[in-house]
Amino acid sequence: MMVALLVGMGLLLAGCGSSSGQSTGSANLDGTIWCSPQQHARVAVDRLGVVAVKKGKDVCLSFKSESGLYVTKVVWWNESKGIHVVEWAIAVPLSEERLAYRETEHLGHPDFPGVSGTGEVILTSDTRMTIWQLGNLYDGSAAGFTTTLDKVDAIPEIAVPTTYPKP
Repeated sequence: MMVALLVGMGLLLAGCGSSSGQSTGSANLDGTIWCSPQQHARVAVDRLGVVAVKKGKDVCLSFKSESGLYVTKVVWWNESKGIHVVEWAIAVPLSEERLAYRETEHLGHPDFPGVSGTGEVILTSDTRMTIWQLGNLYDGSAAGFTTTLDKVDAIPEIAVPTTYPKP
């Protein structure tokens, strides 16, 4: 039931397009950086229906154009838990406002603390986007989140050294 709720949430968000403001357009993401103005949470459910919510993560995405696609760097952290993760993904433009998004998998790395999955990036204005993601945790639990990000000049300083991947 929780998985259906997460999928429904993703489909609802996928239907959200640019409703106000002029869209940046996926063609203009090269070299841009986006960070969430507030911490976000991830919801997970395991095979027995046990739900876990983890709160308190900050996240930033940056985009680099490569052959019509975007290599996307995902940096997320939780200073109070001592977590600082760097991940990579590919984003494919679906329209001027939407990109399909797929992160690398973390096979054989039980120390990976996040969701490995797919989702969408939805540009809602020149300075704002929403990302949603569905995937799995290392233990197989289904997990997902949705987060709004604002365009920024740089990723903020993170007081915790990178914990994944291990340097």
